[in-house]
Amino acid sequence: MQINPSLFAMLILGFVLLYILVWIFIKPVKLILKLAANSAIGALCLIAFNYAGSLFGITLGVNLYSSVLCGILGFPGFLMLLCSKMLIH
Repeated sequence: MQINPSLFAMLILGFVLLYILVWIFIKPVKLILKLAANSAIGALCLIAFNYAGSLFGITLGVNLYSSVLCGILGFPGFLMLLCSKMLIH
């Protein structure tokens, strides 16, 4: 059985293009999943703070904005939310 060289070259090119397309589309999905996981962790931290802070009368709202902010920025984002809450009230 003899393989046609042009067919072989097209197969190789097809696999390379498929690899590039999969790589291009996987990167944003990984970024979105990481953002969602960090936001969920941020929401859990805000909920834990609300339970502990309710003893002192300090609570923060748990919503999508605050969860994403705490998830992306971490502890500085939490401090920013806390300072903004103190400035408003």
